[in-house]
Amino acid sequence: MRKTRSTPFLDRAEWDFTKIQDHELTEAAVWEYGRTCEDFRKTAVALLETVVDGLTIRQRLGLHIKNPEDLSVFPILTKIIGELCSLKKVPRPVLESILAIFEIMATSGRADFPAPWTAVKRRERELLEPDNSPLLEIHSLLTEQNICDKIRQNAISAPKNYFGLIDDTFVMVIKRNGKVERLISEFSKWVRKEAKKEHPRKLGQPAHAPTHPLKCLSAYRLNQAGFTFSQAQDFIHQHYDSSRLVPLFAEASGWSDALRFARQKIKNLAST
Repeated sequence: MRKTRSTPFLDRAEWDFTKIQDHELTEAAVWEYGRTCEDFRKTAVALLETVVDGLTIRQRLGLHIKNPEDLSVFPILTKIIGELCSLKKVPRPVLESILAIFEIMATSGRADFPAPWTAVKRRERELLEPDNSPLLEIHSLLTEQNICDKIRQNAISAPKNYFGLIDDTFVMVIKRNGKVERLISEFSKWVRKEAKKEHPRKLGQPAHAPTHPLKCLSAYRLNQAGFTFSQAQDFIHQHYDSSRLVPLFAEASGWSDALRFARQKIKNLAST
């Protein structure tokens, strides 16, 4: 007698990302891919459980979450990360990815990595007042020496940490006899060049919607749990959300593409 194959099961928090708001998508993807990659997850958790002066890094992040004015965790992290980099125990790209997780924990009030994003209690972010201050301030040392000295001193003495580097300070030399139009043009080129360093684009890659990584990860998690394409579609069809984050596809090729995307992203994370 032929045995009937039982339908697989996967906890809803592992595949259903529909409750994640648009403003959370990027952070949630970093968090969820991080906890999906086994090697990365183990390294991050081990660092979180490192004890310094009687408290773990996780506990210190928890104190910062409860009291944002408590910044004691940051110099400790800076020291530990510096030591790990010098000893080359953990590749620098891995540390940078882990720090991204820690930053999410510190800023969104989540101290429970690697628990599922949708299962973690979090502090609601305070609504920030719009910053209407000018983007560019130019002060002349000839007429505003006190202001210039104060700016330079702040730039020198301000604490640097991995979670909020101070704004870069530049010295500008302007030729007085140059045309204003050329000056504006050259300054514009320089600003764009600096911006690309902070937000580099990878050319030749197709653009994806912000929901795409998590949608693919949802398909990957279901596939890892034993769901075939048809079984997954039957299992999740009742949660249809206009194909925003639920991995419903008209064709099996869409499912295969999603699995390929997620596998590559996890592979990249594991090899960093």
